[in-house]
Amino acid sequence: SFEVVAGASPDGTRSAKSDVVAHALQQLAPLPDRVVMIGDRSHDVEGAAAHGIGTIVVGWGYGHRDFADGDSGALAHVASVDGLR
Repeated sequence: SFEVVAGASPDGTRSAKSDVVAHALQQLAPLPDRVVMIGDRSHDVEGAAAHGIGTIVVGWGYGHRDFADGDSGALAHVASVDGLR
């Protein structure tokens, strides 16, 4: 199960992915031993990496074309929710 689900703020003050990740990390405090980002876009990978966190890229959502060349820098790519288990 997910411990935190975070997103951009409606007023735009938290719109950069690294800011969204920082907000999620604040909600998790104190940080658990293992943290991973689940995302579908290249900016998900980049935002998590800004905080030293790896990303698992999912094969559904809007960003599947972001990884057409196969080089994402992600920990893994999964095609389904079952792949996250």
